[in-house]
Amino acid sequence: MRYFYNQTSNPLNYITCGNLISQDGFVHLRRNFNVNVLILVQEGVLYISQNGVHHCIGPNEYLLLRAGEEHFGYQPSKGRVSYLWVHFTMIESDLRIVDDSDLDSLITVMLNIPANHQYLLPECGNIALTKRAPLLFRQLMDLSHQDMLYSPLILDYALSLLIMELTQELIEMHFHIKNNVPPVIAQIMEWIKINYYRQITVSDVAFEFGYNPDYLSSLFHKTIDMTLMQYIRKTRIDISKTLLSNYDLSIKQAAFSCGFTDEKYYMKTFRILEGMTPSQYKKAFSKKRLNEQK
Repeated sequence: MRYFYNQTSNPLNYITCGNLISQDGFVHLRRNFNVNVLILVQEGVLYISQNGVHHCIGPNEYLLLRAGEEHFGYQPSKGRVSYLWVHFTMIESDLRIVDDSDLDSLITVMLNIPANHQYLLPECGNIALTKRAPLLFRQLMDLSHQDMLYSPLILDYALSLLIMELTQELIEMHFHIKNNVPPVIAQIMEWIKINYYRQITVSDVAFEFGYNPDYLSSLFHKTIDMTLMQYIRKTRIDISKTLLSNYDLSIKQAAFSCGFTDEKYYMKTFRILEGMTPSQYKKAFSKKRLNEQK
């Protein structure tokens, strides 16, 4: 797998974008562009070759077609195909191409360089369950249809945000793999972060992913060193901390917003996990915010 890394002081350069829809037998044209093309498939399967590699891209999967490399469809798609696409450029002198053997060291370097814009994309990848990337892609398309009365750079930054989201997803998945977290467990952890506000049981999670509840509980505990319900409670508490520290919510509001139906149980759980009450946490953060004001 190839990975494309770009560190620059500027956003990416947006060119144009669109949504291709074909009912049957679509074959991508053979061509060689002087721009990069990011494709995100929504429906159907796209068969496309680049750099001697045949790619089969399905729903919620994406492919980066590199500038200067010939690409073409190697077989027709069956049925309806729909994908979003965007053309863009980057400063080629800032581009670095690495493979799997260099990925870990590169990500370590990235995390130690908070300044500048950093983009890291695999040649092909999967969209996270949160599906923020498709929403950002749609936002980019909506912006492209508007008159940029303020600044055309809005499109550059909207594109850059999309690529940064894909970079974030790649880094998160890399750490899951590095820590020997099975893909299904990583997906479950992500699913819980999306559905934390619901009344989730182990059976609900097992049904969602097609597993036996007892087997899934055992696998999760073995991998994460906490039970599935403990992880659900921890996720809810972590999110409630963000609500308490950034919004003027009551303890009850924070509890109910994070899926707790009993305020007293929420306060008890918070104290066990954080070593203080929600009120103490909120007050401590408020004082810190006041001290940070100039």
